[in-house]
Amino acid sequence: MLIEFAGCTSSGKSLLAAGVTERFRAKGFALRNYGTTSSSLFVTGRNITAATNALPRLLFRGGAGLAHFRSTVASIRKRNLGAFWTCTRIAAAARLTAAHVNNTSRPSKAIINITDEGILTTISLALTGMDSPDRAEIAEFSQRSFIPDLIVFVDAPLADLMLRTRLRPDAPREVSRSDAEDLGTWLRSSKHAYQAVLKCDQFKNHLIRVWNPQARPEVVKANIDAFSNTLEQIIASWQPCSFPP
Repeated sequence: MLIEFAGCTSSGKSLLAAGVTERFRAKGFALRNYGTTSSSLFVTGRNITAATNALPRLLFRGGAGLAHFRSTVASIRKRNLGAFWTCTRIAAAARLTAAHVNNTSRPSKAIINITDEGILTTISLALTGMDSPDRAEIAEFSQRSFIPDLIVFVDAPLADLMLRTRLRPDAPREVSRSDAEDLGTWLRSSKHAYQAVLKCDQFKNHLIRVWNPQARPEVVKANIDAFSNTLEQIIASWQPCSFPP
């Protein structure tokens, strides 16, 4: 069972995923968390380095992974971001798509596989920018997207997202020093992209929404408790579904 925590940068995905992982391991569940504490939406050398290995794997394997990557690249190019940011996002998309294909195709003894930076992160890479996507592009992107068994969409108020993003230790200078208007525009665009894609019909039977304001310890604990209880009920009746490998 693949569970992906999805949502805007700084919404609290990693914190919730780590809490759920700890809770279920304590109960004896076989669980693997292949998430990360940093965000692919920020410029890191890891994206560029990983892309050089990811692209040949995607081209060699073809199939749904390559189709998803091509769809993501086509949308990124429509955002008119300039050469540097376009290449940066394409590198991140290559890394994420290849990681998803690799992680979901190799044998695992884990009942539950969790990620907080999975294939759906490409939503923000592909559909945020100065030129917003129209409904037709969102629908086309959604049709070619991978669908995890369970999607946990973590959301928070825009003001909280802005504050947390500025305080991130891995935020580049372009983000940490951007003015409030530019940062707000980018995060608002990201929220809209996730909401628009995840409300498409093919996602709705796989979606749980979590509201995570202010990231106060009591709020995080309450969300971890509530989601863990819900997840136990889902696992009890879950049957493997047929999704792109």
